[in-house]
Amino acid sequence: ILREYETAGYPEASVKVRVDEGRNARTIHFDINEGRKLFMGHVKLSGASESELPLLEKVVADWLKQYADPLKRMPYDEKFLKGELPGLLARIRSLGYLEARILEIRPQIPAQGLFVDVELPVQLGEKFTLRSVSVNGNISLSQRELDKIVDIAPSEAADPSKIMAVRDRLFKKYRDIGFLNVQMVDEETRIIKRVPEANEVDVEYSVDQGPLIRVGKAVVDGL
Repeated sequence: ILREYETAGYPEASVKVRVDEGRNARTIHFDINEGRKLFMGHVKLSGASESELPLLEKVVADWLKQYADPLKRMPYDEKFLKGELPGLLARIRSLGYLEARILEIRPQIPAQGLFVDVELPVQLGEKFTLRSVSVNGNISLSQRELDKIVDIAPSEAADPSKIMAVRDRLFKKYRDIGFLNVQMVDEETRIIKRVPEANEVDVEYSVDQGPLIRVGKAVVDGL
């Protein structure tokens, strides 16, 4: 019951349970004090430098757009917010902050009013860029084909989601042209390699194409 109220925006709700003993049965009473219905206010990140904050504020604004129409009120639900933070963290890391962390949720529940502002302290760490991008083991795709798939380049911010999306497109391309047993490393830590003593990474896609599978004979039964 309490979780239903929290989901609906009643973080101050409380439930007390009373049990009346009868001769042949018990009666259970739930006394509910729902408190105020509160709504999500402003979400801000703290712990970043003044030069970094404007871009991070835009990241937060874009992240929030997927949850509610700006003209509507979004009920405040801290458990829901906590479960959605990995999505926000992925967006922050896409800027090149590979070691970024969101440390905690600090809700500011007002003594009066209906909107809860939320502060999210972050630890960004260093910003990483790409030093090199390579595809090892390719013997079938032309450079032109690779350029269409590998849409990342040196000096860009190291974006893990974009880097892994390239890996997925490469894998699909090989299968589409007949290399059904192609193998590629799919672990992020083995594709994105830190350069010692530098804020750079090397991206290496390792491909084992395997044999080309050709169609032999196609048979249609049951007609």
